[in-house]
Amino acid sequence: MKKALAIFITTALFALFLTSCDGNSGTTEDDQATVSVSGIEADGVAANADSGDSEDSGNSEDSSNSNENSSTPSEDESAPNALPRSGGTATVTSTTEYGFRPDSSGLWVIETSNDNDCDPQLSLYNQQGFVAGDDDGAVGLNARIVLHLDSETTYVIHAGYYDNEESGEYTLTVSKAEVGDSIPSSGGSAAVVGTVAYSFSPNSSGLWVIETSNRAEACDPYLWLYDPEGLIESDDDGNGDLNSRIVVYLDEETTYTIFAGYYDDEDGQYTLSVITLEAESNIPANGGTADVAGTTAYSFRPNSSGMWTIETSNEIEYCDPYLWLYVPEGLIASDDDGAGGSNARMVVYLDAETTYTILAGYYGGGDGNGQYTLTVGKHEVNSSIPAGGGSVTVTGTTEYSFTPDSSGRWTIETSNETEDCDPYLWLYGGHGTIAEDDDSGDYPNASITMYLEAGEMYVIRAGYYGYDDGGYTLTVGRGNELGVL
Repeated sequence: MKKALAIFITTALFALFLTSCDGNSGTTEDDQATVSVSGIEADGVAANADSGDSEDSGNSEDSSNSNENSSTPSEDESAPNALPRSGGTATVTSTTEYGFRPDSSGLWVIETSNDNDCDPQLSLYNQQGFVAGDDDGAVGLNARIVLHLDSETTYVIHAGYYDNEESGEYTLTVSKAEVGDSIPSSGGSAAVVGTVAYSFSPNSSGLWVIETSNRAEACDPYLWLYDPEGLIESDDDGNGDLNSRIVVYLDEETTYTIFAGYYDDEDGQYTLSVITLEAESNIPANGGTADVAGTTAYSFRPNSSGMWTIETSNEIEYCDPYLWLYVPEGLIASDDDGAGGSNARMVVYLDAETTYTILAGYYGGGDGNGQYTLTVGKHEVNSSIPAGGGSVTVTGTTEYSFTPDSSGRWTIETSNETEDCDPYLWLYGGHGTIAEDDDSGDYPNASITMYLEAGEMYVIRAGYYGYDDGGYTLTVGRGNELGVL
């Protein structure tokens, strides 16, 4: 509610201020280029310097007060808190709004930097309202927005803090994105020293891997991936050993920007690699198993459409498998500990006409620690819950199909008054895990309440937290019937 109100107020003030500035026709674009505002030096004119204007020239006390009340700048760069069209920096000591109209259309970087413990937050608006925002997208607690800006549009940058009650000094910087070398369209690698931006236009649409390698652990790489509309994805340690990995669908008609930098304010050399995601082996069409010893990609085209299970098994406690499932357009499901213990499980609807890529890796990325078994099989559910709901006794991990007779909020919950076991619930739908829960009911019971669609089949897995066992009751009912609003 607060955010919606802030957006409304900012947008209203923005429009009001632009209207109030329509009469300021005496300032040309050339004049604007020599004006310094908000502690920013533009073309050698220092902030707060006397521009030579008289009190009658529009810089009167009354004019200043009107700007204080609106706080959102006009297209006139002589307005308070307006940033030079070529970009610049400002020192922020409290929540402040800055106007900015870029001198050219293209990719621009709006970011913060600070050496103290404050947590900057950025929001960007145009005349239509909210455009983009960020909290910790840069180094440490700093914020960064990378976005295509239009030279015919005036924007408002809201420079504030994650906590509205917070304060502290930081630097706001607005600059044209300086893209260095390009990565070849077929992929390639580059030696990175310092934060560098690379452009990349893939030669084919599909899944690509953008990752770093730094085996000496001399630095902690961080990756950000942008398209012309803004941030797509970022990663810190997804490739293990402090290295980063982004696996993402890229379109051959789009030029992307890869920011290769560091988790903290540090430096050091590492290698950036961009490659297509190629499956190293195939899982048979009717399912099968594979021994995984290091992050591996598998191709799988099921022989029939329906619910399938993709899961891991591993008795080594320090090995923590992680699974990702991709279609040609991108990620559709992932899981860490859905099979209990440290093992992963995805129960998903797969189409016989689609080829999937299963990436079997480890929590924390990299090649992990230990070998485990990957199993892919048709998901057979032999028990069911009536379409109108009902209760069953669970005496071991069991799966139930449930096709509700009406759309609405349904509650799936356990009851176990003796507390001799710790129930755990998973709910699966067409694209994998919809919800899971451990203790949201009366401890140690589990409870899931959510909207379910009539006629759609769901799978409820009633099990235990960890390696527990014991008897309990599973109940499925409409939310209002169980006292849930």
